[in-house]
Amino acid sequence: MSAQGTHLTYAQLNARANRLARRLITAGAGPDRLVGLALPRSAELIVALLAVLKSGAAYLPLDPALPADRTRYILDDAQPVCVLTGTATATDRLRQTPYPVLLTDDTDDTDDTDDTGDTGDTGDTGDTGGTGDPDDTGGTDGSDDTSASGTPAGDSDTADVTDTERRAPLSAAHLAYVICSSGSTGRPKGMEIAHRQVVRLLTTTEAEFGFGPHDVWSLFHSYAFDFSVWEIWGALAYGGTLAVVPVHIARSPGYFVTFLHTHRVTVLNQTPSAFRELTTAALDSPLWDELPLRTVVFGGEAFTVEDLAPWFDRLGERCPALVNMYGITETTVHVTLRRIHRADLTSPVRSPIGHALDDLRLHLLDAHGIPVPRGVAGELYVGGPGLGRGYLNRPALTAQRFVPDPFGPPGERLYRSGDLCRWRGDGELEYLGRADHQIKIRGFRIEPAEIEAALLDHPGVAQAVVHARDDHADGPRLVAYLVPTDTGDHSTAAPLDALTLRTHLAGLLPAYMVPAAYVTLSSLPLTGNGKLDRAALPAPDPAGRGTAGTPYVPPRTRTERLLAEIWAEVLRVEQVGAGDDFFDLGGHSFSALRLINRILSVFDCAVPASTVFTAPTLRALAARIDEHAFTATVSPLVPLRSEGGRPPLFLVHPVGGHVLCYSGLTAALGPDQPVYALAARGMREDERPAERIEDMAAEYLAAIADAGFTGPLVLGGWSMGGVVAFEMARRLEAGDGRTVPVVMIDSYAPDPADPHPPTPTTLQAAGPYEDGSADGDAAAQAHLIAAFAADFERTTDIDLGVRAEDLIALPYADQPAHLLARAQRAGALDENDGPDFVDRLLGLYRANRTALDRYRPATGHHGPLLLLLSAADSGADGSAVPAEASRGWQHWSTTGLVVRTVPGDHYSVLHTDHLDRLANRLRSHTLTGASR
Repeated sequence: MSAQGTHLTYAQLNARANRLARRLITAGAGPDRLVGLALPRSAELIVALLAVLKSGAAYLPLDPALPADRTRYILDDAQPVCVLTGTATATDRLRQTPYPVLLTDDTDDTDDTDDTGDTGDTGDTGDTGGTGDPDDTGGTDGSDDTSASGTPAGDSDTADVTDTERRAPLSAAHLAYVICSSGSTGRPKGMEIAHRQVVRLLTTTEAEFGFGPHDVWSLFHSYAFDFSVWEIWGALAYGGTLAVVPVHIARSPGYFVTFLHTHRVTVLNQTPSAFRELTTAALDSPLWDELPLRTVVFGGEAFTVEDLAPWFDRLGERCPALVNMYGITETTVHVTLRRIHRADLTSPVRSPIGHALDDLRLHLLDAHGIPVPRGVAGELYVGGPGLGRGYLNRPALTAQRFVPDPFGPPGERLYRSGDLCRWRGDGELEYLGRADHQIKIRGFRIEPAEIEAALLDHPGVAQAVVHARDDHADGPRLVAYLVPTDTGDHSTAAPLDALTLRTHLAGLLPAYMVPAAYVTLSSLPLTGNGKLDRAALPAPDPAGRGTAGTPYVPPRTRTERLLAEIWAEVLRVEQVGAGDDFFDLGGHSFSALRLINRILSVFDCAVPASTVFTAPTLRALAARIDEHAFTATVSPLVPLRSEGGRPPLFLVHPVGGHVLCYSGLTAALGPDQPVYALAARGMREDERPAERIEDMAAEYLAAIADAGFTGPLVLGGWSMGGVVAFEMARRLEAGDGRTVPVVMIDSYAPDPADPHPPTPTTLQAAGPYEDGSADGDAAAQAHLIAAFAADFERTTDIDLGVRAEDLIALPYADQPAHLLARAQRAGALDENDGPDFVDRLLGLYRANRTALDRYRPATGHHGPLLLLLSAADSGADGSAVPAEASRGWQHWSTTGLVVRTVPGDHYSVLHTDHLDRLANRLRSHTLTGASR
């Protein structure tokens, strides 16, 4: 298997799992006991899964991204003997539960156990030597310490675990896993699946697929989603290779195509929603024709044949085979099987699911339990050895859904699926939809009642209905319909704005259960017999406005009307009101730059980027434009939160020059932490970007002083921003002797022995910087534009498809136009964003790259330095810490370097699911201090 630079043979995987299994047995694990797993997608996850099973216990997935309340509920409901996690995910919320926390890297340190040392000493302390690069083929091969039998010589802990060691003999009837899904009562419910159910799934499908050692399977899905059971054990049970897909790659179809090509994946499993996105990206990629895929399996949600039209138009009936496998968690992943062919495009059947797996029995019954004739819709009931044991601690629900089989021998059961199907004339099944209101979106089964219960916990919500609508360009989405609380005088009602509601739900539910749109109604529509009329629920405002219950106020002045037209173009919404907020409507850092560019062309007014943050509503920004007070020198200082009693934190822009990337971190740090950002100059026509780190540092320090900050402060930044913050701190120390804390989030230090300092992976692709603008070097400019595009893709999740080899073939002057055309095609830019805008973007990026490459500090820094390494890119994921983990900062810190890890890779370290851990690091090690 391979996972982000770690490569394990079967012998190594087995040895590590045996060693960990013995620790679990000591901790109390055994047959029909549960072990919680809270681990990211990694090699240690697969080791841990196997170790739990070897101990005799069953694994209980606990996605690290789950809200604390939901995690605690699952733990309290399941009562695991322990929770197995890694140092990078051993959060306080796990340690604060009564359940023992066991670390996969076998350390007894319970405080900052993923630390790499206070002085930058980051020697290898783990088992793997991977670099964190998903394409790294070095990894670990175990050839030096593994005997021919596969057991490391002299290590009895790595021999196979036996029943004599377990707390009781292990049988096929014992539990293998408990996976939780959404529950209609407002709380998740766990499904118990035994070993024999998984084994028969693999043996029953063996003849159909012929899986074997030649296959490479991608682990695309979360291990909390039962599709992963098929992916993991489909590979390992047949001697194949398992390639673990990092989360950020799974979310970016363009990068996933490259992953499939690099890892030579032959078996791909996808939800139809994910495959639609992959097809869009893949069919334009030259790599697609070189992929060795032989089988694509669809599952997890409803499948429709017409979604494959682009695929068949491009590839026809060529390999790989396309197979739709309808399935249910309660019946062990898959129930039916149907190969899909081009001829299905002309069939009236939209969602064919084929025939049952050989060992399962299917019945379509009406409301009275009577079989329906062919062509008539009925509810699907499933029988056979695939049925799970039942719902954990839910005997009443188990009896309701697992019913006696009236068509089979005494004691047999049927699972009542809630899905409507009908038999076709050829004896195959067609899927029609849900008999109840349970839905699936992007492979996740969701009970709307659970979301409704969470909404009703908000004091401003009196009634709530959650409905899935399929009328959006991006596919099915959840829409919440709300009736606000009537307080009489309305003096205490909480405002039902979308941001407040999303924030409320994010603390209670997983991200995939938070609705995308919110509609406020005076009352819910009812049918004639008093039941909810779901068909009468209105579509969300087509303008896509980000608030619920906020009345539309039309623009009044000429400036407001013109500005509303610009917002509508930039944000792709139909209507903008005077009170609407740019960021609530979907604006982000890049669209803010586009907005500024359009304001310049329409109003002939150079608005600084910071104005969009300080005046985010249409009315406020129009007033600032009318003031036309932007001719003077603009301060780079952008207040993200000006309130709070702690020393202010100043965060410097990364290489792209924008600062909105820090907005999520600002929220995670809490209301008592003032945060200011420092944005790069260079996006206005009258601005020239700085090309030296020293000049940026001097300018930003002057801006801080001009704003009146004279007391304690903290400097920091992500990537390049950390380097600039370091120079700012060095200058303060050299000037007035002040030493201030500096936090560098995944920043790379300048190497005095190297004329070209190390940079993140996507920037390394640019090669050594050459000033192509001076000598017309087409190759140098091509590499720089490709690096800009790669950085843009990772920060926006928009695939531009810009490659250096394509640019090199173009004349020097045509290369920026190629970038513009690609960006417009991808929807990142439109026809109003012209060459001048792209030239400014590239000019700013070029200047920042130049500054970063040329920077060499005059001296080191004597104050506190905190380096926060991304676990995925550094390899410091709790299982291994490469020697170079301090990124060279030990050369520039004389006394106070502290190195810690945070979840994610270089780009995802600032993503929502990692912000709490990052904020905790900052509070623990930096923000409690102050300049001296």
